[in-house]
Amino acid sequence: MFLKISRHSRYLRFRNLVQIILVLVLLAVFNWAIASWLLWSNYNRLAISLQDSQWPFEEDKVNVAVFREEPGSKQKKLFGHMEVLRGIDWFHLRIEFENKRFEIGAGDTTQLSRPERGVHFIAQPTTFPESRQALAEVAEWMSRLRWWQRVALSVVAHPVITGLTYKKDGLYWRIALRGGNATVAMDQWLDELYVKEPASKYAWRIVLQRQSDTGDSSTVFQASSVLTVKVPVNEIDKSLAAGIRILCLNFQEIKPEPDDFQYEGKGWLVVKNGQRLLYLEGTAYDIGYQHGRLLSSSVKRLSERIVYGVGLYYSMEKAQWFLDEARKLVKRQRPFIAPEYFEEMRGLSDGSGVPLEIIRVANIFPEFFHCSGVAVFGRATKDSKLLHARVLDYMTEVGLQDEAVVMAVNREGALRFVNASYAGFIGSVTGMNEKKIAIGEMGGRGEGLWDGTPMSLLLRGALEHATTLEEAISYMRDRARTCEYYYVISDGNIPDAVGIIARPDTFQVIQSGEAVKILPESIDNAVLMSGGNRYKHLVQRIREHYGQIDAKKLFEIIKRPVAMQSNLHNVIFEPQVLQVWVANAARNEPACDQKPAIYFWPELFPEAKTKK
Repeated sequence: MFLKISRHSRYLRFRNLVQIILVLVLLAVFNWAIASWLLWSNYNRLAISLQDSQWPFEEDKVNVAVFREEPGSKQKKLFGHMEVLRGIDWFHLRIEFENKRFEIGAGDTTQLSRPERGVHFIAQPTTFPESRQALAEVAEWMSRLRWWQRVALSVVAHPVITGLTYKKDGLYWRIALRGGNATVAMDQWLDELYVKEPASKYAWRIVLQRQSDTGDSSTVFQASSVLTVKVPVNEIDKSLAAGIRILCLNFQEIKPEPDDFQYEGKGWLVVKNGQRLLYLEGTAYDIGYQHGRLLSSSVKRLSERIVYGVGLYYSMEKAQWFLDEARKLVKRQRPFIAPEYFEEMRGLSDGSGVPLEIIRVANIFPEFFHCSGVAVFGRATKDSKLLHARVLDYMTEVGLQDEAVVMAVNREGALRFVNASYAGFIGSVTGMNEKKIAIGEMGGRGEGLWDGTPMSLLLRGALEHATTLEEAISYMRDRARTCEYYYVISDGNIPDAVGIIARPDTFQVIQSGEAVKILPESIDNAVLMSGGNRYKHLVQRIREHYGQIDAKKLFEIIKRPVAMQSNLHNVIFEPQVLQVWVANAARNEPACDQKPAIYFWPELFPEAKTKK
């Protein structure tokens, strides 16, 4: 009897313990759910605010400061700061980032300023329709986060309410997170967030402050600049919209483009395994129109990012409105540009629906902003073949790689050529023609020296007209040139290659195996062009693998640090067999880390009979 009572007592104690544990678990889950809801409500309200273009706060003044801290140290560095003030019919936004300050104001006028650069752009009032649309796109992207993804993120962050804390303006929830903590106001808005990633040396602190009664708007925007520039209001709006879209690129995945095949006249576009191949044939206008029709959305996206987005950066850095300067440059360079290229741009505009002025500006863009090249052959390579590599390090942060396309161009009256390029861009910086001439470019200095043929059109002209190495050299030497550029030109018929240092007033040809002051290393049967430590690494790797280099090995040789983190595309030409290897950057990974696509001449020009 006693034994039965004892067993029953243990059973009751066990059941009570289980019930207590279940209650505690339920309380912990409830706590976690409430803490997660408090944090996610900020995300949700921000998304709704961006979608509807509505001010989300009751207060009229909001400050957001981001600090970088070293745990265990009192050192705290202001990483960025944003202040927004709002009235009934006006607003003022001030952004500080890495010792740079930008101001945007709207009311009786629209104003854009970079005080420390002494520039103040002013325009008519606007409701910012393009910028609102860009913010709505951000909200749409934010809404794609599924409920199960939110749950998974909350499980990882493991927020727990640990109590309440009192500040001068009221009570706040205190929340502990994995690697940090947060405080949230009773109206559910975040007050402060502190986080540290496990592998990071630094922690980040975000502080949100809200304040009512901002006072008179007349004193809000006091531009200290000495220069006021009047600009069209739609250009300010489109520039801000493009800037928003560029800033959000790094947080968005690239959706794989489905396999597709489209025709337009004699031209066609094939998309296979995410790689785009565009074939163009006909008159200058025809190939421009085919290009525009087959890649219309890509042309629009990229031209707006370049002209308005990167143009905004130029405007704020140079204290000159980019589009005004670009219009002058188009007019200045017109005498040096072949008429057929303007015809092609007209066709591109008609086909894509992008205004002709924007197409022209986008195509002279490389002149405003200033990589590595190598050609090896003979004893340097495994089978004596000529291999020509081009490393393009250039602005991956603006998403050029999203619109990459290999173009096979067959224009009437010109040699056929293949071009590693981008939607909407008719020039060439990396190409090879049917006569086995390959050319790659590297930018230098000389901004402002623009009385000549734009570099990309000079290079394309050489591809369309040169049948030998000497002809390619002569074509580029005999024409007015701009800025400072370096080229590697190879000829699969000899085989041989040269390097070129070209400025408007000088033209220096560097023979294979020749050492010069800025490229002091001499390697037989090789032309190597790069800068700084990248050049040293390139020379070292070529010497290590000398005599054993094939296309695969060359791809390994030009990986980082020869290529930079901004490595946009890597191309290897095999001119003797008219074969091309192309690797484009991913969203946050350089081209040198991507698997290359290989193109054979009959694939690029299906009707063409390759001349031996």
